[in-house]
Amino acid sequence: MNKNLVSVVIPTYNRLHTLKRALDSVIDQDYRPIEIIIVDDCSTDWTWEILKNFNSEDIYINYIYNEVNLWPSLSRNVAFALSQWEYIAFLDSDDEWVATNKLSLQIDFLSHNMDYWFVATRWQLQNLSENNLQYEYIFETDEEFRKIALCYYPAHTSSWLIRKSIIEEVGWFSFRRAGDYEFLLKIGTITKFYCLPTITEKYNNLPSGVHQKNVIKNWFWALVVCVKYRNSYPYFFRAFSNRVFRWFKKWLYSLFKIVQFRN
Repeated sequence: MNKNLVSVVIPTYNRLHTLKRALDSVIDQDYRPIEIIIVDDCSTDWTWEILKNFNSEDIYINYIYNEVNLWPSLSRNVAFALSQWEYIAFLDSDDEWVATNKLSLQIDFLSHNMDYWFVATRWQLQNLSENNLQYEYIFETDEEFRKIALCYYPAHTSSWLIRKSIIEEVGWFSFRRAGDYEFLLKIGTITKFYCLPTITEKYNNLPSGVHQKNVIKNWFWALVVCVKYRNSYPYFFRAFSNRVFRWFKKWLYSLFKIVQFRN
């Protein structure tokens, strides 16, 4: 395995209009070299055409087209199988990194803290339909992470950096829905967590009537994940009741949005 090199995993599906923005945010990083592994999950919008203009001596792009639809979580497993580099960063194709030193900050942290295999950063939540920008920062220390791990999704996927060797210990993504949340709790059984206070990533939320349906399904599967790891993290009953209440609210809101969308 190559040391001190990072593979950036980008699953995508019909994101031609946002993938370039995501790629630009990787290319702008001050850390080199970088391998970008794009796993195209059966796109039909000519996504691959956007890669023709991305060439660099110290950035390597590996493009894979899935023959069947795997969803983002299982598409990341395809990238895992191809990566031989020490660190893996995650970036969804509709998100972006807003700090050019994101990777260097995280790699510096992991290189000086060998007992950590995971580090996230603070992020922004951009609700594009409401032009609303929020700042998300749920935890900093490992102790804080564990207190809220079953109740909330503590670290957005596009802010993660992990040591690839952790996959050899816990395995790959195993859920299609809420797979990133399940993977996060799974690696938490063998490593500590830390979240850097710097804002480095923007999560672009694009709600619609169809999107709301997926949100409800994802929330349900997050509840399943919560139950699965009830013995690994504290405050299960409090987290479970909180999630059920929030899931019910989301279901009502989704029903309202779908009716609006159809009208």
